[in-house]
Order: sequence, then C-alpha cells, then structure tokens
Amino acid sequence: MKNKIIGISICMLMVLTAFSAVATTTKQEKSSLVLSSVTPNDPGFSKQYHLQTSNRLMWAAFRFPFLNHFTYKLPFMVKPDSDISAPEAWAIETGSPDVVIAIIDSGIDYTHPDLQANIWNNTDEIPSNGIDDDLNGYIDDVMGWEFYYNTSDPKDDFGHGTSCAGIAAAAGNNSVGIAGVAWNCKIMPLKILNDSGWFYWEGLASAIRYAADNGADIISMSIGDVNVSPTIVEDAVNYAYNKGVFLCAAAGNNGKNTPFYPAVYENVTAVGMTNPKDRAHLLSNYGEWVDIAAPGMWIYSTTPTYPIPKNIALFENYSSSGGTSFATPQVAGAAALLKSKDPSLTPAEIKALLCNNTDPYTGSHYIGTGRLNVYKALAALTR
Repeated sequence: MKNKIIGISICMLMVLTAFSAVATTTKQEKSSLVLSSVTPNDPGFSKQYHLQTSNRLMWAAFRFPFLNHFTYKLPFMVKPDSDISAPEAWAIETGSPDVVIAIIDSGIDYTHPDLQANIWNNTDEIPSNGIDDDLNGYIDDVMGWEFYYNTSDPKDDFGHGTSCAGIAAAAGNNSVGIAGVAWNCKIMPLKILNDSGWFYWEGLASAIRYAADNGADIISMSIGDVNVSPTIVEDAVNYAYNKGVFLCAAAGNNGKNTPFYPAVYENVTAVGMTNPKDRAHLLSNYGEWVDIAAPGMWIYSTTPTYPIPKNIALFENYSSSGGTSFATPQVAGAAALLKSKDPSLTPAEIKALLCNNTDPYTGSHYIGTGRLNVYKALAALTR
C-alpha cells in the first residue's frame, strides 16, 4: 500500500500592495562598484523585493480563509541588498527557451498570462488523439503530466505550483504582472500534489524520471517530508543527475535540524530561506545538509486565474507566499540562467557556481554557504 504524505507546509498567503514606478537603474554595491543592470517593464516588479530591494518599506496584504472578504495590511521593512541581484544578472543573461525547468508540484495554471508563453510543449505528441505518439509511455502528454490521478492534464487546483513556476520563469519584460528569474526559459508542468497538497513518493519518483527523459535541464521540487523517502526516489534523483539534470529542493519549514527528503540527498541542492532582513528565517530547516539559501518570506508571484476552493486565501492572478518552497524556484531560475549562458555545464558545476558565489546572511543557524546572488554566479562563469 502506498504511504500518503503531506507536501511542504504552506505559510499564510499574502499580497504585497506597494506599487512603485519601475525604471532602468543601477545598483550601488557595498564595494562601491556601480554595475549595469536591466530592469523589466513588468508592473509588479516593484513588489518582488527578492529580485531587487528597491523599496525599504513594503506592505503585505492578506486575508484569513474564514474571513476572506476582509483584507488586512501589514508593513514590513526590507534590508537593502537582501535580494538576489537579478537586474545585474539580467545584464548578462535573461534565459534561453532551449532550457527547460521542470516544476514538480501541484501543477500549473498554463493559461496564466504571465506563464503561457513559457509553458513547455511536447512537440512529438499530437494533442487529444489518444495515442502515445512519442512512445514515452504517456498518452497526450503535450505539456507535461499529472501523476496523482495519472492523467494528461497538469492543471493546478491547489495554487502552490503556479506560484513556484512564476518565481522561476514568469515571462519577463512583457509589460504583464511580474518577472521570473529566468525570463525566457520553458516550464514543464509535472503535477504530483492533489487539491489538498498531498502526494505519493511513487508519483515524485515517476515525475523526476519523466523530467529527465523528456528534456528537462533543471528540476525544482518545493515539496518533501521529514519521513525517509523510499529507495525509488533517490534512485530517480541519481538517474536524472547522471543524465545531466540539476535538481534542487526545499529544505522544509519545520525550523529544525532535521533532514528533509528529497532535499537531503547528495545529488539534490537543498535550499533554505532568509527573511527580508537577510537573516536565516526561524522556520527554515537548517544543518550541514542545507546547501544554499534564498529569500523566502512574502515572495510575490503568479497564482491561478481561477478560484481555488480549498485555498481561498489566495488572491487570483498574483499573490504573496512564504516558505522554503518559494526560495527553491529562485535557485532553479538561477541555475537555468547559468545553463542558458553555458549549455555544457554539468549539475556539479552549476551547484558550485551557485554555492560558491553567494552573499552572507546573519543568524545562528546554518542554512547553506550563503544567500543566493545570481549575478555573482553568472559573473564567475563569464570571467
């Protein structure tokens, strides 16, 4: 019998309401070196403090599920330079459509105006003909697969996967919504969570193998559990890694030095989270098994354009969320930019570039070598 386990815990969904003018600018680094940068024309970019901390004072808006018609506003302060230096990175690379990021999660709203252009398409499959045209074992898998009920429709009915997809690779500089870390990379929707956020280990293993066999370069997994996963999951991880796929996964939100699976595996890059003050977040799992951190609190991203009955705290189209779930796709997007710049990079080389070119965080808990700085990683690659 399959063991049913819960996905990574989801923090209360919040919406940032500060809306500032967006303009091309430069950023003053602590070294006093002024770097060129590229700022997108997406109107929601000013809400994405994790990409660039243009405003020190931000506002979050949220609603309780049992009082969802009331919106509560909460101010929070952002420390300067607590971001991943995305505009500086975009002056080097904005992402190639030849690079594919598999989002293994609750599915994706593939009709979302900020995601639709970047959804991966299986060109070897003829849609809706009931035939496995490409002989990969999946019928009509035109844009991925749904592994929980075993169907060809990876539509998101929980909301979590759509947010992760937007963080990694929402279309950038398209005058719509927000910008992902990788503007032009493709997103492969692989659904393993049901509408309550539960999944099977078997589904995760199958999704990893599907991604590796169908052209994914990066796998992002904002799911997991403290219970040890079966051997099939680690075998699938090693299979994908040996095929040249970079895998990253959330370290978990238990605030403990407890291994979290699949993030703890050697061939997976485990991602912890920092808060807007650039400190190790108190809810982030920690320990020597965590590889790198990224901002994880009030991360503004895409959400389904339709109501989600079991997640009514979500605002439609865009919302803010917290957790290592939302730090992980930033690392996936950064990895995709590196792969776009140099397609020959191996998973080990990508991990080294990311983990060896970080910014320091403060805090007593170890959540990796540092906080993600995608510009530094790309600059190290191009030196």
